[in-house]
Formats: sequence, structure tokens, C-alpha cells
Amino acid sequence: MIDTEYTFATFNVKGWSGDEHDGGNNGWINRAPLTIDLINNTIGADCVGLQEFDEDANLEFYEDHLSDYEPILGPRIDNGWSNPIFYKRSRFQVESSGIIWLSQNNVPEPDWGANEIR
Repeated sequence: MIDTEYTFATFNVKGWSGDEHDGGNNGWINRAPLTIDLINNTIGADCVGLQEFDEDANLEFYEDHLSDYEPILGPRIDNGWSNPIFYKRSRFQVESSGIIWLSQNNVPEPDWGANEIR
């Protein structure tokens, strides 16, 4: 049996970079460099999930700084966010991908008391 270990991580990046949503110390502008450092240098994750990701504002930044990773973007939800997965090209080869919505009926709707689609 081959013993292979993988490291997975997930981050809420509060991805919109507009001034009114900068979130102070917790806003994307401050989270982005920390997230990149953790992924690349501290954790060395093989696969990373990002939550509250704004493709228009964030994709180029993360692609530039996660050069060993390939994104699977998935659909955007009503507020424009998506929840991409970045995986290390050297560790994985995607054969297929799909969507599982976190709702009772696996459809894009808020469920279980959530305010947002998950």
C-alpha cells in the first residue's frame, strides 16, 4: 500500500477589494498577503479552498501568487462570489469536477438557516 499524505486548507478571504468593503484589519487587502504566505510557505497545502472569492477582484492576484496551483472556479452565487479550489498541479490531475450545493435538495438556495447560498 502506498502511504501518501495530503495537506488541505480553507480560507475565508473576504474577497471584495472595494473601499467600502475593506473590512478594516480583516479586509481582503490585509488578508490576501497573509493567505498567500500561509499557503506557500507555512502550510504548503496541496489543495486550498477559498470562500467569499470575487473572481473579478481576486483571480489575477491569486493566480500570480499561487503559481504552482491551478484553480477550479465553480459557479458564482448571487453576490458575485465563488468558492474556488486551488490544487497543486504537481500533486493532482483533475479528471472531472462538479458542484454540490449545501442544501437539502442540492440546489442553489439558502438552507438550514443560512442567509446565503452555499
